[in-house]
Amino acid sequence: MIRKAFNIWTQFVCMKKIIGGFIILLILLSLGLVYFLPLMKLNQELSEYDLSSCSGNKVNLESGYACYTSLAVKYHEPLICEKLKESRRNLCYQKISWEYNDTEVCDLMGDVLQPSDNKDGGMYSRAACYFYIAERKRDVGLCLDDNCKKKIAIMNQDLSICDTIIYHGDRAGCFRGIAKVSENYSICDRMKDIELVDARSLADCYWKSAGTNIAACVKIGNMSDLDEPSIEPQCYRDVATASGEESMCEKILDFPEYSSVYVECLNFFKRMRGELS
Repeated sequence: MIRKAFNIWTQFVCMKKIIGGFIILLILLSLGLVYFLPLMKLNQELSEYDLSSCSGNKVNLESGYACYTSLAVKYHEPLICEKLKESRRNLCYQKISWEYNDTEVCDLMGDVLQPSDNKDGGMYSRAACYFYIAERKRDVGLCLDDNCKKKIAIMNQDLSICDTIIYHGDRAGCFRGIAKVSENYSICDRMKDIELVDARSLADCYWKSAGTNIAACVKIGNMSDLDEPSIEPQCYRDVATASGEESMCEKILDFPEYSSVYVECLNFFKRMRGELS
């Protein structure tokens, strides 16, 4: 009786080991399928492309990365980017999208929305990908962040775009940028109602957008809350040199503590006449 029970127990243990081994085998097979099936599918989908020139390169090396990326761009085929390590794919997608102005490829970068001017991560972000194409097309509708909107607004000199910018720094920079490129200092007044814009920033905008208009410098002089007196004489110097009116340099004499700015203004015209090298 005891012997029979022992035999039954032995058979049970053996059967348990066999079943356990079978389960482990199934798990290993499943894991293998999870890994290899997508790879096989990818290779099948890429079979129409000649990737043999990259087969000798390890994709974790710079040569392998450059090789597959080059072919991805050549064939306009983002699937080739999947041959790369995940950390390398975004740059591969970006190169394709920029070559063909293809925002659909930008979307393959996922929901990575670092600011387009973020040099630590945003350089290869979805926002940066869209930014470059938006800049090429001068199309604000492609922008995903305020930095992009600011750039397109300045390019198109479109003040209405500035009004849609949420972040106060970018919105102020938008008005300042348009004022500068259009040499229209009156646009700077749009900055007055923006939070955190101080008198120094406003005066700097008047100065940088003055062009040949001395009225911008006068406006700086009329700012009672400005605690940086050097901006006004520098404005007169730049307007004098931009307009070719040497007599405007005399306005700087009202600021004796900035005599060096007056000398700079005079020397500009002396060099123009060949009196200074």
